Amino acid sequence: MKRRVTSDQRERLAGYERTIERGLATFVEVGQALLAVLDEGLYVERYGTFEAYTRYRWGLSYSAGDAADPGRGRGDADRSD
Repeated sequence: MKRRVTSDQRERLAGYERTIERGLATFVEVGQALLAVLDEGLYVERYGTFEAYTRYRWGLSYSAGDAADPGRGRGDADRSD
């Protein structure tokens, strides 16, 4: 059964969806860039692990950085800290 929403909630949804629409291409582009950095090992020289790279360079938790490809399962295998 569908839940009814108020006109105020519909307006907020429309605003949120405009924000999502504007940022979606950038979100995908960022994920692809993070995945390329990960796949090519470009973080190794300065950071050692992808987790350290995403944490110290971008202020992202490992799970946020790993969101570029969550099915990859690279979790604890390359942790050095």
